[in-house]
Amino acid sequence: MRELEKNDRGFSEMQYGFRKGKMTYQVTLAVVSIMDLAAVSRTHIATVDTDCKSAFNCCVPELIKIKLLAMGVPEKPVRFLYNHLT
Repeated sequence: MRELEKNDRGFSEMQYGFRKGKMTYQVTLAVVSIMDLAAVSRTHIATVDTDCKSAFNCCVPELIKIKLLAMGVPEKPVRFLYNHLT
């Protein structure tokens, strides 16, 4: 894993774990941005997450929910993400 991390080989640009300079809050922002673009273009999206409880253990799900709703993200995907984190 360390060799892959060092050379940045074998990881997708969307891979945030095990990558130097990629933080868990960045993936949250990326997902929110993608959800926002999908909402504007009336496109459906799906996300696949793994190890969320450990990866997002420093986030407060209630605050994420409030912020996403304040940004105008539709309630259904916000509820989905919130339920996934709790």
